[in-house]
Amino acid sequence: MKRKVSKIGPATLMVSLPSKWVKKYGVKKGDEVEINETKGNIVISSGKSNQEIKKASLVIEKKDYFFKRMLIWHYKQGYDELELHFKDELPISTIKEKLDELLGFEIVEVKQNYCKLRCISTVKEDEFEPMLKRIFILTSSMLKDTMLAIEKNDFEKFHELSVLEKTHDKLTNFCQRIINTVYENREMIAYQNFIIDMLEQIADQLDDMCKRIHAGKIKTNEDIKYYFNVLIELFDELNILYYNRRHDKLLAFRTKRLELFDDLFALLEKNSGKQSIIIHYLLNILELMMHIETAVY
Repeated sequence: MKRKVSKIGPATLMVSLPSKWVKKYGVKKGDEVEINETKGNIVISSGKSNQEIKKASLVIEKKDYFFKRMLIWHYKQGYDELELHFKDELPISTIKEKLDELLGFEIVEVKQNYCKLRCISTVKEDEFEPMLKRIFILTSSMLKDTMLAIEKNDFEKFHELSVLEKTHDKLTNFCQRIINTVYENREMIAYQNFIIDMLEQIADQLDDMCKRIHAGKIKTNEDIKYYFNVLIELFDELNILYYNRRHDKLLAFRTKRLELFDDLFALLEKNSGKQSIIIHYLLNILELMMHIETAVY
């Protein structure tokens, strides 16, 4: 939204506050507001919070496949309190297991066939950027740890990497909760959610690939190892591009990405069976990286 700047007296400039924001936070004449300058922008804070608690009531069946998804969706959308009504008895241990990926959510009340969850921490906008950087770093670490396990044929390591994927989910869920709770610009909400979704799917592809390698005791050939390392280098370049959007660097990245697509498809034609499974996962990850690239520019 835009506001005209008015002049009061010889040197004082004034701009009005949006009425919707004023009503939402109950700002009145005589109240004090916080004004901070950051990166060329002025941020005005009311010092108050919207007291309305976002609540929902869910009816859960014991064997409901979508139970976890329902919890995560409400968490991401900024719900502060969830009442769970169970048609069948569900162990508290099962619910606690589901909460492992939801930072700040705790069980605050338990009765027969009933449980109440509440968010006991506040969400701040300035937490988003550091958290997103951690997600990029963690994704890169997962790629490199997977490559290391492949080079050493360390099949137990593939099993351990699933723990990192759960940490990745926890961070992405929290990031999207921040966006949907604090941000008001719809375009920015959609953009940031998309970037995080792509990073989450890259971690999911890695997790699936590690499980396949572990279950099938797959030993990858030298060509796959080589192109996997190329993909890791490209991801680190993409991370830099996200924060430093230079046109020349983007063009160079796009050229490398297209070359890697061609090389992986050619490699797929030469390989079959278990080796082709790994190549498919690499192609999927590369496509997700492409979506981040196109969103950046």
